[in-house]
Amino acid sequence: MENKLLLICNKIDSTDIKLISDKLIKEGYLTTIIYFDDKEEIDDKLKVSILRNDIILLFISSDSLVKDGFYYGASSLNDLVGEKKVLRVILNGSVDDIKEVINDNDDIDSDYKNIALNYLTSIKSGFYITQMSTNVKTIVDTLKDNNINPDPDLIYKEEKKEVKKEDTNIETIEDTAVVEEKFNEDIDEAKLNDAIAKYESENYTEAFKLFNETLGHSLAMEYVAYMYLNGLGTEKNLEKSYNLYLKAFKAGNDNVAVNLADCYYYALGVAKNDRLALKYYLITYKSDPLNVNLRLHLANLYYYGQLSVRNYSNAFKMYSALSNKIEYIPYNLAIMNLYGLGCKVNKEEGIKLLKECASKKDPKAINELGNLYREGYGVDKNAPEAYKYYEEAASLGLAEAYKNIGDCFLDGIYQKTDKDKALKYYKKAVNMGCGDAAYQIGKMYEEGNGIDINQDLSLKWYHASAKLECDLGALELARHYYFGYGVEKNSTEALKWYKRAANLGSSVAMYEVAEAYKNGVGIQMDSNEAFKWFKYAAMENHLKALISLGNMYRDGIGCDADIKEAFKCYKKSADLGNHYGYITLGDAYLYGTGVGRNYSVAYNYYKMGADENFPLAISRLGDCYFNGYEVQQDYKEALSLYKKASRDNDSHAYYMLGRMYEMGLGTAKNPKESIKCYKEAAKKKDVDALYSLGDYYANVQNKEYNLETAFEYFEDAARMNYTPAIIRLAMCYYNGEGIEVDKDYAYDLGKKAKEMGNPDAIEFLKEYFDES
Repeated sequence: MENKLLLICNKIDSTDIKLISDKLIKEGYLTTIIYFDDKEEIDDKLKVSILRNDIILLFISSDSLVKDGFYYGASSLNDLVGEKKVLRVILNGSVDDIKEVINDNDDIDSDYKNIALNYLTSIKSGFYITQMSTNVKTIVDTLKDNNINPDPDLIYKEEKKEVKKEDTNIETIEDTAVVEEKFNEDIDEAKLNDAIAKYESENYTEAFKLFNETLGHSLAMEYVAYMYLNGLGTEKNLEKSYNLYLKAFKAGNDNVAVNLADCYYYALGVAKNDRLALKYYLITYKSDPLNVNLRLHLANLYYYGQLSVRNYSNAFKMYSALSNKIEYIPYNLAIMNLYGLGCKVNKEEGIKLLKECASKKDPKAINELGNLYREGYGVDKNAPEAYKYYEEAASLGLAEAYKNIGDCFLDGIYQKTDKDKALKYYKKAVNMGCGDAAYQIGKMYEEGNGIDINQDLSLKWYHASAKLECDLGALELARHYYFGYGVEKNSTEALKWYKRAANLGSSVAMYEVAEAYKNGVGIQMDSNEAFKWFKYAAMENHLKALISLGNMYRDGIGCDADIKEAFKCYKKSADLGNHYGYITLGDAYLYGTGVGRNYSVAYNYYKMGADENFPLAISRLGDCYFNGYEVQQDYKEALSLYKKASRDNDSHAYYMLGRMYEMGLGTAKNPKESIKCYKEAAKKKDVDALYSLGDYYANVQNKEYNLETAFEYFEDAARMNYTPAIIRLAMCYYNGEGIEVDKDYAYDLGKKAKEMGNPDAIEFLKEYFDES
């Protein structure tokens, strides 16, 4: 009798596969499960298991398809399977459904996306089925069609029990149902239909009683779950509602997937979990892609969801498609257009959408217009206009508008400065649940702004702000613990509040969390976590995070090296006006890093930064004239640009001025001025300047010849892993120049420079240590 099944899946799908395995066992099949992940070797286990089983079931989901381990497992399976039949089971939709999920997910690496899509295409020509839930009917029917039959003696037979009257109590039935997980058997269909009729006639008490008597049926579970959720015919009980929705889904009732998603998203009877909410919304979306309300739920989840599921690009696409169907969506689209969330910045479109919402008396849109006029963002700054919008939004009951009116009185925006009135409006906003207002009161107490300084009260209000889910309050608490303001310095406690602020949406806090993991401050150093948090902050257009993320992609720290992704980060940063973005993009085009070398484009990016008076960009522009990149070589223009950048203390500019004075390029030779400029650059740890000063003091022809001083400069440069300085330091130790002779250490330094790729190190080791 062929009934032995080998179930193989990536660990990410293990929960669903365990449920399927349990149900196949009850159907009379003998099952073995092999899980694998990104690191686990599975060949030996497969070799043995393939021999012992009649057919192999390989389970595939959109989540597992983008895991390294899936392709390792699939490859191992192809190599070892021989003549055994393999049934590929698609867990969350059809092949085309999963293709759509993967195509729409911008977080998936492009190379992996292509591998996954090609694999899905290959599946269509093989033996596969679609499995939309943990119900095993499709699998069993397919097995039987292929003469893989269950053992009749193994089929689960539930012992018939007389149900006592008191066992119809919901709690008793709920407990036994969870343990046994036997559904849809021995149900009185007439009683179930009667329950539905009573429900539709709004006789909820009688309906609730009848549904409980047929609670082995997943449809009855769905009804009772809804009745607990809304208090129909019984007292409201969110936890029981959630448990019954989950049981109904496990019993094969896919209709409740959206209800489960709501439970996880709105924390109805279970802890909030946006990842699980997304999972169940997507299950429903695949079966009902035109459902407007469902698409709205998904869009909201991508927009408002926790960091692990937030995806502004997906939100923007879905909101855009729904903008003519749902009344309030244009506000979210307005914000995304205004600030470039999931799309390019489009202030004109954003303001247009805001005004449309404001005309419909949307208080958030009205308040945001006030912010635009207050800051002069996309419109001319206009304090009276800002105040007018704030008053209108406040009249519509928006707490944040009262806080903004408080700002106007605190800072004298339009209205005369009045700290008492500011405090009054802030407290009104706090009473309405506005955490930003509590933060402002905390600031007033901290700075003594119209009120006596009181650190204890300041911290109290910051705590209140954080409790009201204000990222600014949590961020301020983090800073207090980090720097020891009014509390004992505590990096671990600081990180806790930085994480709280980050989870509340603060890109500044996300960046600080990333820095903590990167440098091991308050927590163990973890490059993978640092990469993750830099990525979250970059999604929020945090300019420094974009550069840091680009650097991690460039160097392969916390991720696989990906020059193209690095370039995208630098490009986005520059497009958002980040001066460092201009520099990194200019450097990318100058050296051909992740893009074709193009001196003209490099020059233009440097000039953009220089036009905004960014010292490093001015210095880089000087390099273009010094070396003749895109422009004719012009030492005088280079000298002028370096002087301009040095006035803002740019270290590279000081170094280049030192070179030009030393060599007489664009100016007369001036050794004294040259050394002065090198020393200014060296103060800022410019490695080229440190090396040049070492070289200067090591030159016996100079009046200030001093081997001890030369050694110190070479040592400083070597500490920064500057390989020419490491070689010079090795020579110092070998010859006893400025330090006692230590030939063993000289050799070690030469080997280090060689390992770092310095060609001069080979000559050094050959000449001084006869090493070929």
